[in-house]
Amino acid sequence: MSVDESDPIAMMHYADRLMCEAQESGSEELEEDAGSKALHYYISAARSGVPEAARKAAVHLWEAGQRRGAKKLLREAAQEGDLAATKILAEWLWAEDYPAVRSTSHSLEIAKNEEESENEEGDDSDVDDEDVEMGHALSPPKNIDRVTKVSKARRQAFHLWCLAADRFGDLTSMRKVAECYANGEGVGIVDMEKSIAYWERAASKDDRTAIAALARHYHQRSHETFKRRGKGSILNSISAPHENVALNEDADVTATVKFLRYTWMAASDGDIFCLRQLASAHQHGHHGAQKDVPAALQLYMAAAAQGDISARVAAADILYHGDDGVAPDRVGAFALYTQAAKEGLVPSYKALADCYRTGQGAPDDKCNLELAYMYYSEAAQQGCTTSLRMLGDLHWTGDGCVKDRAKAAEFYEQAAAAGDLEAERCLARCYWSGHRTVRDRKKAKEIWREMARNCDSLGDEERKRLETIDDEAFEELMEYC
Repeated sequence: MSVDESDPIAMMHYADRLMCEAQESGSEELEEDAGSKALHYYISAARSGVPEAARKAAVHLWEAGQRRGAKKLLREAAQEGDLAATKILAEWLWAEDYPAVRSTSHSLEIAKNEEESENEEGDDSDVDDEDVEMGHALSPPKNIDRVTKVSKARRQAFHLWCLAADRFGDLTSMRKVAECYANGEGVGIVDMEKSIAYWERAASKDDRTAIAALARHYHQRSHETFKRRGKGSILNSISAPHENVALNEDADVTATVKFLRYTWMAASDGDIFCLRQLASAHQHGHHGAQKDVPAALQLYMAAAAQGDISARVAAADILYHGDDGVAPDRVGAFALYTQAAKEGLVPSYKALADCYRTGQGAPDDKCNLELAYMYYSEAAQQGCTTSLRMLGDLHWTGDGCVKDRAKAAEFYEQAAAAGDLEAERCLARCYWSGHRTVRDRKKAKEIWREMARNCDSLGDEERKRLETIDDEAFEELMEYC
């Protein structure tokens, strides 16, 4: 077999055949010999301007442990404008270096260690700032502080991704640059505005990963806007945007509108998070969405069908209680709660306990207080405060468990300590009647007055009456607790 060494493409294909035949032979000796010859032809073809040959030679050298030479070949191909070589080199540089630096002292320590290592052994990365200056995109950003530096190789990987994104419009590289700006790795600072700019460039090319990332970002921004301004200032409604709608927005378009747009687009791809968030927006009429509970239920069910447990419970809640346009279906809700409980979601334990306690939705619509107690216990063990109080109620009356008012008081105390106001009311009853501890009517009234002061639903007159209530009136009040 011979090859025309004046034809670089022929040399590359000849090297390919050598490697293929050697691998098929199964002989390590032949593979080693063929690999050496193939590398010669790959490098010759690369020197003649064939980027693919440079990449193949680089991979061969990398696998042989000659990383310095491999990166040099890729760097030369990248300088000639080869996108694939640029991306491969960036990935290699990124993967072999240190994780993100979190403190100045740590940065200095890494910098010192790198410098000592390079002085003793030579710079194995073989990539200097001068080597990667392929136009403005590869020049170190002015805002990089070398005192708080991230590692050299990651910085240069970032520059390469910038080149691939800005010069070639490569979507993968746009995503990489966006991620670097979002977490500060490779650039030294977090710059969310630049991160979003790259995500939006990728989204404008219909990159679904970018669309999903933007949906999450604008969900957070919209949520912050909602909390800051209050519900009344959020846009009342917008129509669900079509997937093909232009993404070039005027400067005054709100995060709320962008949240709904990108979330709608990502949900149409089946993104579970976006299905659930869009459902929540329609259920409550938040984040610029029209309130549409039937649509919300469909979206929750779509997310649940893909295994989202939280969406399953949200759908069950709508079915259990019913809402605008959705009739109650407690049997259907019970089935969804049961599925979620099998997967360990705490709210479903409490919901099942409620079903068994009231009989609503339970099999044959019959109460089963023992099962109610069991599920409340499961939920309480996982931190459900309301379930702690419900266990107290069951022990107070002896429903589904042993009647034990001292035990009930213990549960009330735990729930009250966790912030359950209703449990505080029950705890006041315990102090008044002498359960849990010696009778302490002063303590009971103190608890009640504190509740009155913290209860937003009470008017000033009612709050004042409860704060000054006498023992006789308080006794009467306790009878209704």
